Amino acid sequence: MYPFWGANRAEYCGLPGFELDCKNNIPTITMALAKYRILQINTQQQAITVARDDLWNGMCPAGLVNTTLNFELFCYDFGHRNLTLFYGCNFSSGNVPWFTSQYNCSTNGTNVSVYCVSRSSASGPYYQNCNGSVVVPVFENAAQALDANMTTIGGAVDAGFELFWSPINDQCITCMESGGVCGCNWKQSEFTCFCYDQPNQDACPTRPEIKQQQNQEEPYVGVNIGTDISNFLSPSDLVAFLQVQKITHVRLYDADPDILKALAKTKIPVIISVPNNQLLAIYSFRFSSLLTSVHVLL
Repeated sequence: MYPFWGANRAEYCGLPGFELDCKNNIPTITMALAKYRILQINTQQQAITVARDDLWNGMCPAGLVNTTLNFELFCYDFGHRNLTLFYGCNFSSGNVPWFTSQYNCSTNGTNVSVYCVSRSSASGPYYQNCNGSVVVPVFENAAQALDANMTTIGGAVDAGFELFWSPINDQCITCMESGGVCGCNWKQSEFTCFCYDQPNQDACPTRPEIKQQQNQEEPYVGVNIGTDISNFLSPSDLVAFLQVQKITHVRLYDADPDILKALAKTKIPVIISVPNNQLLAIYSFRFSSLLTSVHVLL
């Protein structure tokens, strides 16, 4: 699904910056220095819901990295709020404006307190006594639930946040309307429209019309017949069975003369599978008169 690529989609199926990875059936995308779990992709709205992978099921990351986006590729929606997680602070939670809740981490055998601030006023002398902080966007309704003690920090963070990727250009829309698949020529950094015959720069040409043959047959169901089985029907019984079942086409995996003789008395077209080293022999005198009496396709 353009513009994403990765895993079983080659790089030419998407754009730089949209590579997806998948481990243990968990799709992820890396933006800047952080990896994000993909919770949902809405191709119609060009929206993707992601959550910080290093904070999944716990607020104790190996390193403190803020959420940073490439705004040439993605942008936030309006329904989010930034949470700030402060680590290793030396203050009482009662003195912190907009303090929401506290979480305890164990890092390298050391217990570290994590304070969460759900308002943008996360600055001032209170927070200078902390070892570090991480800014994490969450949905506004999740932040409100956190303010009301109706959810936990982990619950708000694991619900993720929504991003929108840059609008698909007119070339991709034109390509899809022509029946093509959007892609990218990475060597030349150009858009590519993959068509039924070959890649094109903009759109796919109109498919040439397939000329209908006169008296073209209707679709049919045929039968494959091999003789390397036990209790095989006699040629006459086999043909009788085919006629009762109204089978109109047959493929033989063994050019058995007796079966061909029985089929020669019918109007059933026959396709014969012949090994390459026996193609010349099939036209030998032994079969020549027989083949002329059967509608055979080799």
